[in-house]
Amino acid sequence: VLAFIDSDCLAAPDWLEKLDGYYADPKVCAVGGVIVIHNPVSVVEVHQAIREMWVGGAAPAVDPRNKNELMIGNHLITNNCSYRRDLVEKAGGFDETFMVGEDIDLYLRFLDVLPPDGVVLPHRMDLIVRHEPRRTFRQYSWQQYSYRVALARLIRKHFYKSIIISLPSVGVLARPNSFVTIWAPYQASTFTLVVLGCIVLYRYALFFLIPLFGYLLYEASVGVKRTGLKVRARDLVALVALSFSTRVVTKAGKMVGSWRYGVVCW
Repeated sequence: VLAFIDSDCLAAPDWLEKLDGYYADPKVCAVGGVIVIHNPVSVVEVHQAIREMWVGGAAPAVDPRNKNELMIGNHLITNNCSYRRDLVEKAGGFDETFMVGEDIDLYLRFLDVLPPDGVVLPHRMDLIVRHEPRRTFRQYSWQQYSYRVALARLIRKHFYKSIIISLPSVGVLARPNSFVTIWAPYQASTFTLVVLGCIVLYRYALFFLIPLFGYLLYEASVGVKRTGLKVRARDLVALVALSFSTRVVTKAGKMVGSWRYGVVCW
């Protein structure tokens, strides 16, 4: 078994012991754990803690074999995951031309060689790794921008000429063998529509911004509650502003990546 952790992470003392227990079942081929931000203090760090909580433990249950559900948390990332070595070798190992996103690329190729009765266990809540946060908004925004540029490359490599759209209460709609490549999670689509509405109907922008602010405030409140962190009211407002800014940065990364790799990654 190959177990992965990043250089800016700290595993729980019993991480390997608990990890080993899962592989007692010969059908288990890959296991992922939970990533939590180590000692968040500033608003930027708290925001990262909220996002890591969704990725690491609060993501909805999905079918690990379904690549199309990549957009809603179906992947393993190498700051807390493990694979059976023979399957990693069969998948070809890491594509070292990736500077960012090489772990998700490996996971998607791993699914291609997963045995019919093989089991993937993502987001195991007892496998905890603490991740050092980015300390400034500049560092954090550059990280998120780079992730989204790399995401467009992943979409080009693994979902070329496919249309994959996620809709609330409907799920993931996928149409392979299309004439274009489109990848759009519903959160990004909704945010984009609100911003475009503000631009086109600028005189009535307040009618768009008020519900958007309310939604982001609700999202931040739920995230803070899930992490168990104590946040002052003014910091909650700062989290809303940070959430909006992060969405703008990630959208920019997707647009640049889409142009660079010839896809529509929205």
